[in-house]
Amino acid sequence: MLNINHIANLARIHLSKDEKEIFDKEFPAILAYFEKIKEADTSVVNDSSTINNLINVLRKDEPRKENIDQTIEKIIKLAPDLKERFLKIKKILY
Repeated sequence: MLNINHIANLARIHLSKDEKEIFDKEFPAILAYFEKIKEADTSVVNDSSTINNLINVLRKDEPRKENIDQTIEKIIKLAPDLKERFLKIKKILY
C-alpha cells in the first residue's frame, strides 16, 4: 500500500485532501506504466545523453608560474582602499 503523504513529503509538495484521493487512485497505474516501460528492449537504441556531439573543454588545473609576491602586489594596486597592507572592504554582515 502506498503512503501518499510520504511520497508528497519526499517530493516536497503539499497536497490537498482531494488531490491525495486522486493520487491514491492514480499512482498504482503510474507505477505499473513504469514497470511496462522497463520491459522495452533498448539494446538497439543509441545512447542519447549527448545529442549534439559537443564536448565540454576544460583546461588543466595547474598552478601559475607567477610569483606569489607579484600577485599580491597586483591585488594591492587594484584595491580601492587599503589599511597598511590589508584590503579594506565594506561591512557585509550586520
